[in-house]
Amino acid sequence: MPIRHLLNLVLLCVVIGLATAVWYVQQHKNAPQYLTALDKSQINRIIIPRDKGDIVLTRSADNWMMASPYALPAHDFRVQTLLGLLHTSVSQAYARSELDLAQVELQPPRASIRFNEHAILFGNTNPMNNKRYVLSADKIYLLDDSLFPLLNAEAASLVNLSLLPAHTVITKLEMPGLSLQQASDHLWRDASNKTIAADAAQQLLDNWRTASAYAVHAYLARNARPVTLTLDNGSVLHFMVARDNTTLIVGRPDVGVEYHFDENYANKLLKLPAIAQTPASKQTP
Repeated sequence: MPIRHLLNLVLLCVVIGLATAVWYVQQHKNAPQYLTALDKSQINRIIIPRDKGDIVLTRSADNWMMASPYALPAHDFRVQTLLGLLHTSVSQAYARSELDLAQVELQPPRASIRFNEHAILFGNTNPMNNKRYVLSADKIYLLDDSLFPLLNAEAASLVNLSLLPAHTVITKLEMPGLSLQQASDHLWRDASNKTIAADAAQQLLDNWRTASAYAVHAYLARNARPVTLTLDNGSVLHFMVARDNTTLIVGRPDVGVEYHFDENYANKLLKLPAIAQTPASKQTP
C-alpha cells in the first residue's frame, strides 16, 4: 500500500477516534444527573428525624407501614413522593467544601430524611432563585422546594387515608342507638334480637370498610359518640365520632389519630340505609 494511502487511513482512524471521544464526552455531559444513585426498590426504611420523636416508615413486600409514631398503614402516594427525591434531576452542584454549611443552614439542617443509611439534609433557600440547598453525600445541590413542606408536615399526614384495611370483615357494630351483629344463623340482628335486612346491614358495614378520609390529623379529645367494630379475627376497634361544622371526625384514641370526612359521611357511617326501614313487601293501594 502506498505510504500516502496508509497515512490517509491513519488520519481517518484518528478523526473517527476523536469524533467518537467528542460524542462520548458530549453525551456524558448532557446525560441527566440525579441526586442519588440509590435504587428505590431497595429502600425498606425511611426515617424523618423530629425533635419529639422520629417518623419511621418501613416496607414489607410492596406495602409501606408507619412504625412510629403511629402503627398504621402509610399514605402510599406520599411515601412514593418521598422516594421520588432519590431520582430528582439536578443541574447545579457544589462540593461540600465550597460553601459554608452553617450559612446555608445545613449545619444544623432545617430538615432531613434518611433512606436506609443514606441521609439527605435540607438547608435554607437561595434568595436569587428560591431553590433550596440540599446536601447528599459530599455534594450540595439547589433543588426546587416542593418536598420540604412534606418533611415538616405533621406525622399524621403520612398515614393512609383509609379508615380500615381493604379486606376487613366486620361481624359486629355498636354505637348509641344502633347495634347489629351477625348471628349463628348468618342473619343480622340488633340489640333486641330483631332481624335487620341483610342488604342494609351489609351496606352500612361496607361504608365503614371503604371509607376514605380527606385528611388525617393527630387525635384531639372532644365531645363524641363511641363506635365499636368487632372483626372476624376477634379484634375490636374503638372509635370516637364527632361533628365539627361541615366535617365528620372519626377518631382512634388508642392509636392517636383522627380521620376527617365530608359531612355527608355522617349518614353513611352512622345510620342504616333507608332499605332497613322499608317493609320487605309493600301493598300497592
